[in-house]
Amino acid sequence: MAQSRLDLSAELRHAISRDEIELLYEPRVELATGRVVASQTVMRWKHASGRIIEGDELMDLAGTSEMDVALTEWLFEQMRKHVKNWRAAGLQPVPMGIKASLANMRPSDLTHLVNAAIGGGMDAKHITLELQHVGAIDNLPSREAAAMATLRKKGMRLSLDRFGSVASVAHLRKLMCDEIKVDDSFVRDLEKDAVVQAMLLGMGDLARRLRLTCVACGVDTPAQLAFLKKNGWDQGQGRLFGEPQSGLAFAARWLTRSGKPQRVPMPGENI
Repeated sequence: MAQSRLDLSAELRHAISRDEIELLYEPRVELATGRVVASQTVMRWKHASGRIIEGDELMDLAGTSEMDVALTEWLFEQMRKHVKNWRAAGLQPVPMGIKASLANMRPSDLTHLVNAAIGGGMDAKHITLELQHVGAIDNLPSREAAAMATLRKKGMRLSLDRFGSVASVAHLRKLMCDEIKVDDSFVRDLEKDAVVQAMLLGMGDLARRLRLTCVACGVDTPAQLAFLKKNGWDQGQGRLFGEPQSGLAFAARWLTRSGKPQRVPMPGENI
């Protein structure tokens, strides 16, 4: 297994040039209204063996092969192309969440890529950086913190990913964020675990007190949705709302000319 992972890491260096990686978009929904207000970018590698590697697994591989910067640069370039095509068709883009690992990528590399994307025609307000492996934030130089702050002033949003597990309250003090995201391990267990329910209640209350958007990942069942809505969670994503789609399919289903968000059919209703 270890050798297989090493082989995959080596092959990842050639995957981009072979067009084996695809950028998909997963709808993110405002829970109170059911409207699609943002998207989550998902990179999917269709390996020649037939294996599908995507999301966090792909980013972890990128880290072990020192491909973090190259893969993130490719992601921004694909986003820029998709946004250009959407606008040419008269459609209004929604904000797009980008998982950004700080395990091996320097914050300065990340801010450089964002600035390059903005310089290439992307609007900062359509970019949400979802920071992962945030231990680097503990020692973030003031210059790089200032660069992040400047991007936020331009309209970019910062999200603290995996809040409650890898990321903690202490990290909120280190870096001014706009939202927190809890991973699907919390949402998956909330129907059967009172402790998890209490933790989600506490995290949601903290987010509201700090005026942060709280986002739940892995919303797959009506019961999970009902709990999150009842307790004031702002947004969610998961199979209940839709699987990741190609840029073309996502635009056809969810984007509009007016910019008014489309609604996801909620359990028990037809729209």
